[in-house]
Amino acid sequence: MQRVYIVKMKLYECNQQFIYKIGKSSSKRSTDRMLEVIRSFFQSYRYTPFCKLLRDRECINGFEIETKLHQHFKSQQYYFDKKFDGHSEFFLCREDELLKVYDELLPLKAKR
Repeated sequence: MQRVYIVKMKLYECNQQFIYKIGKSSSKRSTDRMLEVIRSFFQSYRYTPFCKLLRDRECINGFEIETKLHQHFKSQQYYFDKKFDGHSEFFLCREDELLKVYDELLPLKAKR
């Protein structure tokens, strides 16, 4: 199983706007992957951004869902001037639109 997640980040370089990382993880917890990205970001920029995990759902087709989300928001991709782990998976888009598309691709399962 894989997980597809969205992390909300606030950066100093981005005029205090929020950007969003759309990613997938093969581990049981997306927080592990989120912390790997934050660590790598710190090594490049020497500060830790504000981060909040907005969505994190398990699925069997994580790569496919992540690719669809990246394609949908391609015109709103955020480019960094320094490279770090996951740097190409950030988007400067509207949060409500991002969450709507995510929820359509990965609907919540009813609890039994």
